[in-house]
Amino acid sequence: MLALSVGLPLIDCTRGYTARYDDTKEQERHLKLDKSECKSYTSSNSGYVQIDHNGNQGGFANGWNTGMALAAAANKSDLYDICMNKRGWTTDEDEFLQQKDEIAKAKLAAKKDVSDFMAAHPEYKDTARHDRLSIEVFSLMNDPMNKGLTLSQLLILADERIKTLKAP
Repeated sequence: MLALSVGLPLIDCTRGYTARYDDTKEQERHLKLDKSECKSYTSSNSGYVQIDHNGNQGGFANGWNTGMALAAAANKSDLYDICMNKRGWTTDEDEFLQQKDEIAKAKLAAKKDVSDFMAAHPEYKDTARHDRLSIEVFSLMNDPMNKGLTLSQLLILADERIKTLKAP
């Protein structure tokens, strides 16, 4: 059996860390939501199907079900931890500080990308055009085909889309 561990266990943690939310109340609200969703996920993905034990089932089926139930219980904590970790949560304060640093750097890079783009495209200083650009960028960000593109690349694509749609 391959064991996968992700930091400290989150299953019973009362305090989780994430750098995704600036506001403490927002962080607490999301922690509660994420905990609930991850607990639900681990309950629904337990890895075994309950077999009716009316005496109709053979020994292999009963043994299989018991083995799967034991494996599922052992892995439930790992599944929960993985779920919470994928949502950006950790109980490790050092990892949290690293997240915080990475997010701060990403925000600075994003500000620079937007600033550079706006300097090159002053037409988007108009509120209506700016709103249209924001909608296009958001749409492009949610398209799986654009996964991995930088904000700068998304801004250029959005600009091209807007200009192409205007063309006769």
